[in-house]
Amino acid sequence: MFRFVIAFLVSVPVSIGLRYVPTALGRHIYAIMTGFVLIYYPFGSGCFHSLVTATVVYAFMVLVPDSCGILAWMFAFPYLIGNHMYQASGMSWKEGNLDFTGAQMVLTLKLVAVAMCRQDGRRKRQQLHAYGESKKLESLPSVFEYYSYLFSAGSLLSGPFFEAKDYFDYMERRGDWEGKIPSPLIPGLYRFGKALCCAAVWMYSTNRGLNVDFIESEYWRHELPLVLRLASLWATVVVYRFKYYAVWTVSESCMVFSGLGYRKTDEDGGARWDRYITSHIRQVELNPSLADTPRHWNICTGLWLRHYVYERLSKPGDRPSFFNMMVTQLVSGVWHGVFAGYWLFFATSAFMFQASRLLYKYELHWDSKWRNFLPWYWTKIVMTALVLDYAGSAFMVLSFHESVLIWRSTYYVGHVWIAVMLLLGVIMPPKKLEKNKKE
Repeated sequence: MFRFVIAFLVSVPVSIGLRYVPTALGRHIYAIMTGFVLIYYPFGSGCFHSLVTATVVYAFMVLVPDSCGILAWMFAFPYLIGNHMYQASGMSWKEGNLDFTGAQMVLTLKLVAVAMCRQDGRRKRQQLHAYGESKKLESLPSVFEYYSYLFSAGSLLSGPFFEAKDYFDYMERRGDWEGKIPSPLIPGLYRFGKALCCAAVWMYSTNRGLNVDFIESEYWRHELPLVLRLASLWATVVVYRFKYYAVWTVSESCMVFSGLGYRKTDEDGGARWDRYITSHIRQVELNPSLADTPRHWNICTGLWLRHYVYERLSKPGDRPSFFNMMVTQLVSGVWHGVFAGYWLFFATSAFMFQASRLLYKYELHWDSKWRNFLPWYWTKIVMTALVLDYAGSAFMVLSFHESVLIWRSTYYVGHVWIAVMLLLGVIMPPKKLEKNKKE
């Protein structure tokens, strides 16, 4: 853990340095060298897994470009699952230990994405979704470009995922990066400071007892009244998320400091630094809609899941179905690891989001003054937090047995709400709005 923290913090000045390398080739070499050192220092020989998978996928892109994306899926994902099983990664992370599997997770996203984009570059426009058309790679990246994208100044330590086309444009100073890039100092420092605040909240609260051991304890299950069990479960899962907010926001600061997070917004060069945002804390913690929550949590991984799983399960022009959502959530669960808690959470969340969409459809028939009625709005926020963190407890404890014990101790309140909403949708399905009806 100590070596990981050191490497993680060093990735910030390394990202700053990338911005000042004068040539594209120099930037690629810098990214490869610093990126590999930053993962070798904490993980040692484990990082050589990255070279195996990266080399095989690049061979697919060279030899069979028309199907390299499918082959990358078939190779990189089973390889990751094998690592999860061998390392027992989820339980190891729960105990505070780290191995290369976390970096392999980020690498897998990049490998699948870059191979799919190369495959898209060989297809006709009408065969692609709009997003795939915008990110396709019409030519094979060079070896330097490819490995630079994968290692990229420490991005494998905790992400985030970003698109190969955006990265290559950044390194070549094309598109939004053409010309002078504004100073990232203030937005970068803001994000780094935000990360420190999140880390302080997580460390203080876990040391005060809001941690996984608490919700697994006999005292929590049998001594606390139901209201306090629900309240403390909510607080514990919220605190758990602040660990992720801290790590991801440091990664986000690296994106900003390097310049990759820059987005030009107008002809005068108006600057925004939100090309790759990792999370929106307020929208996760105070969201009135369960279905909207994933748009604000682990945003870059969500971007990958949407465009490389969810959308691609339907033909361009077809509307995605609940099947798309279910498969996407299960892929997310497998990507996280092989422990039942992951799968329980992501499977539950698919039905959770569907129930939330049903509620929204009912609300569309209400008068706006009732939809926007403040007590109702806050009721939805509380309900969203309760159900989300009830389900999220399985992600924390990992084991099937402990997950069920926690859910049983709260009388399966989250599943009851989901079941009631879905049953209501069957018995009294919401009416379809007239096309010309104004909301």
